[in-house]
Amino acid sequence: TRSEVWRAKEEDGKAIIRGILMDNFYPGVENQETEGELKSKVRIHVSKVAEWFYALMKKKTPWTNWTHDIYDAMRCIDHLPIS
Repeated sequence: TRSEVWRAKEEDGKAIIRGILMDNFYPGVENQETEGELKSKVRIHVSKVAEWFYALMKKKTPWTNWTHDIYDAMRCIDHLPIS
């Protein structure tokens, strides 16, 4: 599935991620007749997570060098005095 997302156009890739998230974390929300507000909140949340994950996976801004930031923070922690 990762390669499908990678090769797909941006919107198609995000749609694949949204589908995976809905199937695995919110099964039945789309199928059941739940309240419109709940469905709306779930869709908004899943869309935001899909946007974030797609950008992270494709290393798009601002996630181009997030690993460097984490390693820099870990190096700073190593040099803090322990009292």
